[in-house]
Formats: sequence, C-alpha cells, structure tokens
Amino acid sequence: MAESEGGEYVRQSAIEFILHPLDTPSAVPAPRCTHGSCILLARVFADFSGRPPSFFWSCATHRSSKGCTVHIDAARWSQAALRKQGWLWTKHGTSSATQADSGHNELSLKSSVSHHAPETVAKLSTLSDDKSNAQYFFDREATEFIMSLVLQHYGELSIASPSPIPYALFWGCPTLFESFLKRPQTSCPSEYGILADLDVRFRVMFEGWKVCNLNMCSADGLESMQSLMSHKHIGAVIIDPPFGIPLPALARSLHHVLLKQERQPLVCLILPYFLESAVTEFLPGLRMLDTRIGYSTHPRYVGDASPVRVFTNARQSLVPRPSSRLAYWMCKVCNQWRHPTNFHCPLCNTCVNKGGVGHVHCSHCNKCVKKTYSHCFNCGKCHPAEPCQGKRSKTCDICQQPDHTRCACPQFRKLVLSAIAGFPVKSSGP
Repeated sequence: MAESEGGEYVRQSAIEFILHPLDTPSAVPAPRCTHGSCILLARVFADFSGRPPSFFWSCATHRSSKGCTVHIDAARWSQAALRKQGWLWTKHGTSSATQADSGHNELSLKSSVSHHAPETVAKLSTLSDDKSNAQYFFDREATEFIMSLVLQHYGELSIASPSPIPYALFWGCPTLFESFLKRPQTSCPSEYGILADLDVRFRVMFEGWKVCNLNMCSADGLESMQSLMSHKHIGAVIIDPPFGIPLPALARSLHHVLLKQERQPLVCLILPYFLESAVTEFLPGLRMLDTRIGYSTHPRYVGDASPVRVFTNARQSLVPRPSSRLAYWMCKVCNQWRHPTNFHCPLCNTCVNKGGVGHVHCSHCNKCVKKTYSHCFNCGKCHPAEPCQGKRSKTCDICQQPDHTRCACPQFRKLVLSAIAGFPVKSSGP
C-alpha cells in the first residue's frame, strides 16, 4: 500500500489471471513446476506511474511463495532455449519432468501417508495453509443440504435417462464424498462417485474408491480423472474451492472438465456471497441460493453466521428446503427459499439482504444499500460515514484513457500477446 498526495491509501499493484495452461499454444506450452502446470499471471501497477504490467508464469497450486518459489518471466520462457515441451522448472533451473515425478509412485505414496489417515474425514488434521489448501470441512447441516440437492437431481436424471448412470464429481469436497459413500444410493450408486482433491491422504483413506488429484486452476490431473470413468457422462460437479482462487482460471478448468457433455450437469459452487458479481461474470449460468453453508473446522464461518453460499444451476423445484431449525421462507416473487433476515424489496424487485446486515433503499442510487451507509452528494454514491474521497473517474490504469477499463484496453492486449510470443489468447470464460 502507498499513500497518495490526498492522504488516501491505494494499492500499488494487483495480480490478475491471464491464461490457462490448457489454452496455451502448442508451440509455447505452459511451463511446469514440481506441483504441475503453471498459469500465466500479470502484475498490474495501479499507482499511475506509467509502468507497464509484468507477465509471469506461477505455480497453479500454491498462491504463496512459501509453498512454491517458481516465478518465471513470460518473455524468458518464450525464448527458444526453454521451448522444449516436457521440461520442468525448479528453483535450481530446468530438469526433466519424468525425472522429477519418478519418486512419486503409488507404493511410496501409501507408505508415507498411511499412518496419517484416520477412518473418517472429521478426525483428519486439516492442512492450515489458506493460500494453497484452505482445508475446511462442512458441518452436518451443510452436508445434508448439498447432498439432498445432488440426490434430487440424480432422481430426476434416472427418470429422464436411466442409462448410463452419470458420474458425480466431488471437487475438493471430501466431507460430501464420504457422505455419498455412506448413504444408500438408488439413482447413483457409490461406484459412480469421484473425489478430486490435492490432499494425497484421501487416496489412502478412500482406498478402493475413485480418488484422483485434479487442480482447480490448471485442470492438471484431468486425464487421470477420465481414466477412472467407464464413460464420459458427468451428472453433477460440486466444487469447494479456496476463496481466493482466480475465478477465471476455475471457470476454464470447469469448462475443460465438462467439455463434450451431452447434457448440462448440475454444478454447485460453494463461495461467499460477496463474490456473487465475480461468479456471475465468469460463470453466468449459476445463481446464488440463500442457504447459509457452515464449516465445522472454520473459526468464523460457523452455522448461521457463515457468509458462504451455494451457487448453482439447479432448477428451483429441485432445491430442498433448508434446515428446519431456522424459519426459511419462500419468496413468491423470486421463487426461492430465503433466510429469515432477508426481505423482498419491490423497488429493486429482488431480495436484497443477502449478508444479514440490514439494507434500506436509497432513492438517489435507486438500489438498496447497507443500513450503515448514507448517501453522499459529493460523489453521488452511498458509503460509510468516513470522509468522502471525492468523485473517482474510471480510467484505464494501463494507458490512462477515460473511455475504457484495463480489460478492454488495446494496449493491454498487445502486451499479453507479446508476453506469449505473439499467439492469440483465448477467452477466460467457459
């Protein structure tokens, strides 16, 4: 953070996702670190210094240098000396990917983690690094709600298309996968469930079932997942990602996982409600349910106080009523189950109190805002009571022009194309 002349603290730079490894040109493949394929990122400077953004390849698994130190300049990677596909980048230089992976065979994996794997997920010691693992397990009410939604979807599928039985992919959801295996299945037997998780302990805990590693940012492990399937049909994908995951990267990974599906599968994405605008931008087919999703191992996101919600493409008729412990009510206008603290605003034509903090309608902004906000006639917006920072013009922080933002900047696109040796960049949406 840096202080401007007016005393306002502004963020000096931001990291943005640019390119998914499966979308890279064949002539310049994405580099690989010891954790798998890397993703292309950009550091964009927002201090109006005129500095162009810098592009680099980084580990798709660890979002912190503590987990992986790989940071490869994009221009350097594009040089002919590093264009040999299959090479692996480490902090000591380059080496053969085959050599680096040779020590991770199934026998050594089982022997190294077998004594760390308990019988149930609830007894498992969670991995505490939020920037790579972010391992938190759903509580009982959340598990029951999500599983009811999945099973109702499969019940409808069995009527519409009795065979073949599509697979259910639990992506980063070991609690749900365990519940899926334990309950009696009619529409979707247990052998059609797949757990995709980077924690290798689950391969021991659920030995004999379909478990694989599948990276949410890079889709590394996709071929391994597909090898577990006797056919290509997927009926449901339930995803519990780290909350700081680059959503464009997750959207591209999900697109590749569901490529060539004949029918639209059920998708359930678990994220906080304040990421709704980002989710609808990159995954426009999902809408947010009002059910609170709690975690049994999170210090703050517990029960009714949790800001976590389910984003899904499920039809409303398949969404079960949430916990009977709370008086969820059906909004007849929105046709959705709503939390007791939520209410419908006829002026906004939607239920607006998504976080439970209280909202009022501002006639000047023509929308509902938090009760703690007041309308400011200086900047024309509602904000907290602290001094107004004045009107801020939306200018591009790449070329400083006022008629567009960074995403639509022609100069920014040229910089991206140059960073990957002149090859076109595919869209980040699915």
